[in-house]
Amino acid sequence: MFKESLEVVAKGRNHILNEGNDYEVFKRWFGEEGDMFVVLGIFDQILQGNKDGILFRCDDADGSCKANPTWGGHHRTDPKYENETVICEHFYDSRKSLLDVCGSTTISEDGPATYASIDLVHRYFHVPRMARGIVVEEDYEDLQEFA
Repeated sequence: MFKESLEVVAKGRNHILNEGNDYEVFKRWFGEEGDMFVVLGIFDQILQGNKDGILFRCDDADGSCKANPTWGGHHRTDPKYENETVICEHFYDSRKSLLDVCGSTTISEDGPATYASIDLVHRYFHVPRMARGIVVEEDYEDLQEFA
């Protein structure tokens, strides 16, 4: 699953290098005025950067998974744990592998969280040490409100 997430990031990086930032998927994920060079830098950080101090945990450390059984995971909001993300049990029960993308209609229809590797990429953007300043909101309405 982590290896597949790196494949997704590498594919996204190559797509941005070839297409730039003037296409719908880029604009949806990073905004109409999204800076492709910032995104490329973050993708490089995910692919090749130092990940010391970043923790993906599966132990429901704060009980949020149990309290929210439909969550696939969550970013820990306490500042002393800001570089930690919890992967809930539901993640393993509900997410598809990257190979399942081939049998689906489109990621847009299924939703990116349907696929474990793409959901992990989303979770990377919640970890300050990896995101390096990119703001991530949970859904489109939250993102519109933030903008």
